[in-house]
Amino acid sequence: KNLGCRYLTGIDRSKQDVDRARKLVPEAHIVLGNAWKLPFKRSSFSIVLVDSVFHILSLSPKPMREIMRVLVSNGYLCFIEPHDSWFRQAFDGLTMSALSTSVPFLHKRRIVYEKEKPLLDRWFGYEKQFVNSLINAGFQKIFVKTDLLSIVGKFQKVI
Repeated sequence: KNLGCRYLTGIDRSKQDVDRARKLVPEAHIVLGNAWKLPFKRSSFSIVLVDSVFHILSLSPKPMREIMRVLVSNGYLCFIEPHDSWFRQAFDGLTMSALSTSVPFLHKRRIVYEKEKPLLDRWFGYEKQFVNSLINAGFQKIFVKTDLLSIVGKFQKVI
């Protein structure tokens, strides 16, 4: 209601996360699905927000084609992903240090980080090429910004 959207739709590949999202945001339509075959009709959305998913996906162009398919003409793709910065490298090092055994939030982060490290390493090798892949897929860059931990972008579908 206060998000500036008339309709809010979410998707996740985990039934548990879909159930949790439905409880947290009951006014949204949350569905089970995956990025390789989005369960939506062509031109269904004016905005697609991808939050910390591209770094998990393989480098296959299929998810990007699916996003293009479900976006209306001149629709927007917005994303936020991890950014390979000196700060992140230091924070990741601290997360993996012996200190994490005695600092609860570092310990909790370490459990998640250890599982995602191979995906993050692959993403950081691809991060700089990612923007060009969006342009090659038919998007026009509106902006890309980075901070100490994240890369954020907004692109418009132009084909």
